[in-house]
Amino acid sequence: ELPDIEIDIYGVDTEYCIIGEVKTRASPNVIERVDKDIATLCSRYPQYIREKVIKVIYAMQVTQVAVEEARKSNIWLVTAKGELTEFKVTSR
Repeated sequence: ELPDIEIDIYGVDTEYCIIGEVKTRASPNVIERVDKDIATLCSRYPQYIREKVIKVIYAMQVTQVAVEEARKSNIWLVTAKGELTEFKVTSR
C-alpha cells in the first residue's frame, strides 16, 4: 500500500515483477481500473518494478466482456477453475 495506490498482488525477483488484484467479481470497469493502477505504479514508483512485468487479476466471477478487456490489456485473468486469458509477460 502506497499513499496514492493499493495493490493486492505484488512480487519481484531480479528480472520479473508480478502485479495485480484479487476481486470477487471482475467486470470491464475492474479490468480498466487495475490496468490504470498498474500503469500508475510503474510510472510513479519505478523502484518497485522490474524489466519484465506480469499483470494479473484473480477473480471468482468474470463476465465475458471482462475477459475480452483483459485480453486487450495483456492481463492474465485467472479463476479457481483456470486461466481465462493467456499468461503474458510485458516489458516495462
